[in-house]
Amino acid sequence: MCQFRMNFAVVMVAILAIVGWACVAPCSANLILNGSFEDGVDPTGIGGMVTGPGSATSDVCWWTLTSTGSEPNKFNYYADNTWNTPASFPQDGTRYMFPSSASSQRSFEQDFSVDGGSIYDVSFWMSGRPNFGSVPTLFDSRVIVDTGTLTGTMGVGGGTLTGADTDTLKLAAPTGGSQTQAVWILHSFSFTPSDSATATLRFGPNGGDVYIDNVIVELVPEPSTLALLATGLIGLLCYAWRKRK
Repeated sequence: MCQFRMNFAVVMVAILAIVGWACVAPCSANLILNGSFEDGVDPTGIGGMVTGPGSATSDVCWWTLTSTGSEPNKFNYYADNTWNTPASFPQDGTRYMFPSSASSQRSFEQDFSVDGGSIYDVSFWMSGRPNFGSVPTLFDSRVIVDTGTLTGTMGVGGGTLTGADTDTLKLAAPTGGSQTQAVWILHSFSFTPSDSATATLRFGPNGGDVYIDNVIVELVPEPSTLALLATGLIGLLCYAWRKRK
């Protein structure tokens, strides 16, 4: 009987650990597809690529590209470490987004689903273009929901977060500085939607040259979910310790 009770307790603790892990694991998944811009059609030179819809067959998979101004049909979107002199290396993988223009307003965006009342973290790496003026222009970022409103909290990297209690939360980019090579800086903020909605993460529209890479949007686990996982893991550790004794 004692052995049965012990085995039953072990099974229940294991179930708690598995359930907790099953709840936490999806929270760490990136809600943005192709966040490092690895997938898409290779650029054909400095002339850039024609903009296309955000689908698996567009220039940059899953991203919608927009460009207006004197070059409305061009978007220098994709670069590797040979694009400039000196060479500029991606922050993650082999590609980064390069919405290059001194005469147009350019933006790129992607939609994803959010749940009302949940907290989401947004992070991305950004650099001004090396040897391109004394003060490189950095890009603003926005989260827009089609239903309800947003609240947010500033993270790292500088800038100004505005738009609380509206449908658009905007992180105004800080002023860049003169640089002779790519200087990748992590930028982040969190947001909470009031309702379940379709959200849009948008960079721009801005002019100027900037590099952006490794874009991530993640659901923050609720404290109760973390507590459930911790309980299960602690129980398994206690059982292992008793078995060793």
